Amino acid sequence: MPLTPPVALFHDRLVPVEALGLGPDNRAFRYNDGFFETIIFVDGQSRWWKHHADRIRKGAAKLRLTLPDNFFERLHTWLGQLVAANGLSRGAARVRWQCWREGGGYYAPDSTAATWLATAEAQEIVPPGSSGGRAGIAETVQSSPSVLAFLKGPNAALYTLAGLEKQARGLDELILLSPRGFVAEATTSALIWLQGNTLYTPDAEATGAVSGVRLAALTTQAAAAGWRIRPVTNRPNYLELADAVATVSVTGIRWLDQIENHRFQPNPVRQAFHALIGGQ
Repeated sequence: MPLTPPVALFHDRLVPVEALGLGPDNRAFRYNDGFFETIIFVDGQSRWWKHHADRIRKGAAKLRLTLPDNFFERLHTWLGQLVAANGLSRGAARVRWQCWREGGGYYAPDSTAATWLATAEAQEIVPPGSSGGRAGIAETVQSSPSVLAFLKGPNAALYTLAGLEKQARGLDELILLSPRGFVAEATTSALIWLQGNTLYTPDAEATGAVSGVRLAALTTQAAAAGWRIRPVTNRPNYLELADAVATVSVTGIRWLDQIENHRFQPNPVRQAFHALIGGQ
C-alpha cells in the first residue's frame, strides 16, 4: 500500500514521518557526530549528484564512518523513490540527507557503522539573474577552519549565529571572514566574484569554508568555457574591485547589489557570465 506523505527515508526503508523515533542515545543528537547534504531534484532527477557523492565519500572517510557496498548507486535510487513517494516528481524538490554514526560510547565511539535519514519537500529554484540584495561583513562570528569545515553540519552553530546577526542588522546576506580576516563564505552559500574573465572564490581549506557542491560544478563549467578560476585568500576590500559578486548554492545564484556601502551595477562581465550559466 502506498504511503501517505510526508514520507522519510530511514536507512533503506520509506516510513511515515510521524512514525520516526530517534532515541536519546542518538549520536547525531548527542555529539553532532555526522553531517548532512542538501540535494535538489528537478522533475525527479537529481542535480550535481557526482559532487554530492564526492563530498559524502570524503566526509565519511574523515569521520571514519563505514558505508555499505554499492552505497552511492543505492542511495541515489532510494532518494529518487523518496521524492516520488512525497508526490514531488514534478517541479523542484529539496532533499535533506543526514548521516550519523550508529552505536554508543561517549566522545570515543564504539562503532564505525553509519546510518542516515532523508526527508523531502518542495523547493523554489532561484530564477537566473536574481538579486541577492544587500550584504554586510560579519562582526560577531567567523568561519572556523578545521579538518571538518568542508562538510555541512559540524559547524552548524556558527551559521546560526551568522543568521542571527544578519537578521539583527536587517541585511539580506552576511559575509563571513576567516580568523585571519580573509573572505570565506556567506551564511548558507559559497561566494564568487568576477573581474574581467577571472572567477575568484575563497580558498576553502585556508578560510574554513564549506566545499560547495554547486560551486564545484560551476567552476568546472566556467573553466571549460575559458574562464580563469582562482581560489584565493583575499581581504574583504578586494570585493569592491570586482565587477560582480554572487552567492552560490544548490538553490541558485544570487548577485549582490551592495556590500556594506559599495554598490554593484549590471555590466558586460556579469552579463557574459550570466550567458554562460543560462537557466541554471
